[in-house]
Amino acid sequence: MKSILIVLCSAIFWVLASCNQCTDPINNTNNPDNSTGGSELFYTYYIKERVANIFRCNADGSGQRQFKTESGMILSEMILPSSPRNGKILVMVPKLNINVTSSMQVVIANIDGSDARIVTEDNEVRSIWSPQLLSSASQILFTAKEKSGSSSSLRIVNADGKNERIIANDITEESIGVFSPDETRIAYYTNNEEIAVIKTDGSEKLIIQIKARRYRGNTSVLSWSPDGQNIVFMQDGRQSPLDNEKTNIATVNIATRLVKVLYSENEMIAGFPQWSPNGKYIVYTRAIKSKKPDTELVICSPDGSNESVLTIEKGLIIYFPRFSPDGKKICYNTFAESSYEILTLKSIDVESKIVSLIGNNIPLAFWAY
Repeated sequence: MKSILIVLCSAIFWVLASCNQCTDPINNTNNPDNSTGGSELFYTYYIKERVANIFRCNADGSGQRQFKTESGMILSEMILPSSPRNGKILVMVPKLNINVTSSMQVVIANIDGSDARIVTEDNEVRSIWSPQLLSSASQILFTAKEKSGSSSSLRIVNADGKNERIIANDITEESIGVFSPDETRIAYYTNNEEIAVIKTDGSEKLIIQIKARRYRGNTSVLSWSPDGQNIVFMQDGRQSPLDNEKTNIATVNIATRLVKVLYSENEMIAGFPQWSPNGKYIVYTRAIKSKKPDTELVICSPDGSNESVLTIEKGLIIYFPRFSPDGKKICYNTFAESSYEILTLKSIDVESKIVSLIGNNIPLAFWAY
C-alpha cells in the first residue's frame, strides 16, 4: 500500500517522467463532439515516453477517440487533472516544451477542442496542483504549492484567469480541496492533518475531524454525501506508532462532528473512499497486509451495512475508484507494484459486476459531468 503513494502523488501529473513505450488504446476513433450526457470517460493516455494526450470514450470503453484542441492554442501534449464540466475541460500542458515535472500551465477549452486558452500557470514562486472546475465551469479551484518550503494554499480563480484569491493557507502539501454538492463550501486537509470545511469566500472555517489520515499522499481524497451533511474519509486506525499502515473508512457529520466507522480490521489497509452521486453507496479499496498487493474493490451502504466485494485484482493495486454520474458504473485504475509503468483503466457495472477493460498506460480517468 505504501507504494500507492509513490504512484498517486505522481499519477495525477508527474508519472510522464517514468513511463515507457505505450500500447494503443482499443477501438480508437476520431469523432469529437461537445456532448457527454454524463456517461463518458476522459483520461490521460501515454502516446510514447514523456508524451501524453487526452482521450475520451463511452462508459464501457467503446468509441475511444482523441481529444484535440482545434482553435485557440493548438496543443500536442497534455494531461487531464479533473472532470470536464458543463462542456468545458481543463488540461495541463508543459510550458515552453520543457520537462512536464518542472513547470506547467492550466488551459481551459470546450470539450470539442475549441477556444483553448491559458488560465493560470506555474511561476518562480509556486507550482499548481489539482485544478478543477465548478459545475458551471465559471471558476477553478486549485492548490498552489510554494516552491521554497512546504507551505501550500487553496485558491479560486475565474475561468478567464482573473480575480485569483486565496481561500485557505493552511492546506496540507499536495492536498486536494473538494467542493460540497452545492459548491458553497470546500473540504480539505490542513497542515495538521485535520479535516477542515470552509466557505468558498474563505470565511467560517470549521475543523470537523482531528483523527483523519492523509497517508502522505492522495489516497484519502475526501468525498461529500450528496446532501452535503457528511464526509467520508480515511481514518487513522493505528494502535501504536509501529503500525504504519492501519487505516479505517469512516464518515463524519459536518454539523455534529459525529464519526461513524464503516470499516475497520487489524489486517486491512483501506483507502480511496467515495460517495455515489445517488447517495446509495460508498466505494473504497482495501488490501490485506499479508496478501499484498491483491486489492479488493468494495461497496457498502453509508452506514457500513450491505458490504459487497465488487472485484478482486490479483497481484494488482487498485486506486482512485470513481462513480459515474448516474451511479451505475465505477471506473478504477490498477498498477503492478513491481512495475509502475503498467497502468490500466477499467470500469465495472455496480449491479452485474461485469468489468470492462478501457486500456493500458492510463494513470488516471475522470467522468464528464
